[in-house]
Amino acid sequence: MRKNNPPESTESGAFDVAARLLARREHSAAELRFKLARRGFETGHVEAALSRLQEHGWQDDGRYAEAKTASRVSSGMGPLKLRAELQAAEAPRVRRPCPFAPVDLGLAHRPLGLGFGHAGRRARVAE
Repeated sequence: MRKNNPPESTESGAFDVAARLLARREHSAAELRFKLARRGFETGHVEAALSRLQEHGWQDDGRYAEAKTASRVSSGMGPLKLRAELQAAEAPRVRRPCPFAPVDLGLAHRPLGLGFGHAGRRARVAE
């Protein structure tokens, strides 16, 4: 039975944990910061590890956003929910369209506007 020993709280330890997380799936830098902080790594070690991961090309927020968008769109997620997920993960805008996406991926990063109609329309309805 494998013991779950906590990793060493150093930059190297943070790098190793983040690399293992990235081996499973793409993560945004914000997700990795949160997960590493939750595991007890100091902010300086986390930032240094993220910098190294990005220099090696192992962590890329743009790639994360594209992978998340493709996955969610292919599973039928709508643009409003997708946009909210990407904003929560602090993901950048998706620059390249997903070739099999049934929706306009540009919608995924427009600000959430939850108002219905506009003042002129409401005025006509009230008349």
